[in-house]
Amino acid sequence: MSSFALEVVLHWLGVGLYIVAFALFAHAVLFAHPERTRWGLWAASAGLILHGAAIVLRWIASGHGPYMLKYEVLSSNAWVAVAALLLVLWRRRAWSAVALVVL
Repeated sequence: MSSFALEVVLHWLGVGLYIVAFALFAHAVLFAHPERTRWGLWAASAGLILHGAAIVLRWIASGHGPYMLKYEVLSSNAWVAVAALLLVLWRRRAWSAVALVVL
């Protein structure tokens, strides 16, 4: 498998896990199941790791950081937004409705 194909697979797996995390956070907020928040945190964290790996692979393949092309900038901005969300929710789990906006 080429590095580009691996990057694409990792990126879309990360996006898929972000979608799963959104569904879990929505279930936790809308149906008052706060224990689902923990599951959403795990799914978003796994997505963040896969997304980060895709960014690193892109960085290695292109020879520069994620700041030259629109795709790279938007992808790294999304990564930072999810990382910031996880930091906030790590401290304040009751704010899980914020995940519905960020994800």
